[in-house]
Amino acid sequence: QTEIKQGRMQTDLLAYILPNKFHPLWGRAAAPMYDRLGGRNEPRRVVYLGYTVMALLGYGLLRSSVRRRAMWWGGMLLWWSLSLGSFLKFEGHMYRGMPLPHYFLNQLYVFKLLKIPDRFNLMLSLPAAVMVGYAVADFVTRKRKLRLAFPALVSLLLLFEYLGIPVDMHELQISPFYEDLAREEEAFGIVELPIDFHRTAKRYMLYQSVHGHPIVEGHISRRSAEAVAFLEAHP
Repeated sequence: QTEIKQGRMQTDLLAYILPNKFHPLWGRAAAPMYDRLGGRNEPRRVVYLGYTVMALLGYGLLRSSVRRRAMWWGGMLLWWSLSLGSFLKFEGHMYRGMPLPHYFLNQLYVFKLLKIPDRFNLMLSLPAAVMVGYAVADFVTRKRKLRLAFPALVSLLLLFEYLGIPVDMHELQISPFYEDLAREEEAFGIVELPIDFHRTAKRYMLYQSVHGHPIVEGHISRRSAEAVAFLEAHP
């Protein structure tokens, strides 16, 4: 069951080169490809690196000393490989005959902290940003006449590639009942039904910001078994 869950929440290799599905120009064309990936890549998540970033990383790999930047290149390789999960996934298909580093490391406590392989992309972005900075610095050192124009061009390209408009908005609807509860001065707690400690609990916590009373449900990432022992024993 854990393996199936991780399979849904790892990064598909193809997702890194798929253009931003929220882009106003090519977003609609890219959206059907995201549907084929499944898991965490559909329908909201985007891990697209950007062709500008990939080009600069390629430039940095060819023109700079890998030994001098070994820590950053090593960090990129580590977090990238962990984000791919225990087995390679490409275009929605899992290749279980190709175990990846996450398969061997995911039982270690330090790698359990993020739990979901897809979240290692957050760590990947840090060394990638540093290496892009080094690449830009190296280029303007070699081409001093472009020391202002080139960084400006890179910035514009990055902003254009990562552009995601219009922003998808959802109307927030909260029952007036919770406003009535907020006016109650008596001390009491609230049990929301159906009882839930994951997705629905987040909505209950939003309602609590309106009524201000203690609630039974709440969401935490690592809940102990004792926290729900009474509920599970009394269906």
